[in-house]
Amino acid sequence: MLHGYLENLSMWQGYAKALSKRYRVVCIDLLGHGKTPSLGYVHPMEDFAEAVKAVLNHLRLRRYAVIGHSMGGYVALALAEAFPDNIRALGLFYSTAKEDTEEKKEMRLRAIEAIKHNPKTFVRTMIPGLFTEENKVKYQKEIESAIAEALTMSKQSVLAAMAGMRERKDREALLHYGPYPVLIISGRHDPRISLAEMKPQMEAPNVQAAHITEHGHMGHIEDSEKCLFLLSEFLKNTR
Repeated sequence: MLHGYLENLSMWQGYAKALSKRYRVVCIDLLGHGKTPSLGYVHPMEDFAEAVKAVLNHLRLRRYAVIGHSMGGYVALALAEAFPDNIRALGLFYSTAKEDTEEKKEMRLRAIEAIKHNPKTFVRTMIPGLFTEENKVKYQKEIESAIAEALTMSKQSVLAAMAGMRERKDREALLHYGPYPVLIISGRHDPRISLAEMKPQMEAPNVQAAHITEHGHMGHIEDSEKCLFLLSEFLKNTR
């Protein structure tokens, strides 16, 4: 299970506890996040994936389902592209296989400048923006906790991941030709990844299950029980 940008493995704590009753669950701090240090000033998705593969090799795991939230989904796709024979199933959890549009790339450049100027302000602004307006109030405690976790990251780590996401390649072909089933869970009101972008991906041949929730980008918080159920059903059907 791979977390998203500014998160760490703790985001999966509740899901890992529930899923571990049936599966071996491995949660990993990606480069520059949690307890894993940065390796440079740009972290390409391929570098994230190589680091994940090193952990899985160390654990002597040969085949596995990989679930990635947001940036973690980009890493999961890079891992699946590089090591298709190791992937039993792939889950994009509020994530996309498409590369950034030119508009999004420009937005990331502005974000990089904001991080350079004041990373703490960037973090305090970005994380609440991942929730719907209603849920910003409902989950204020969870948002404050997520901000506190993100503020432990170094400026270099925050920058390196943002730069890596901007440079990532399009991997939508994996949804058509990869040798594994795919799960997509998206939010109808996700401020980061539009439903218009996701619907064509949901219709790709390898997508075994596609679901739309009624919230924002943080389904593990905003719609936790439903997302856990959807994830559990997918994994049960791909054993």
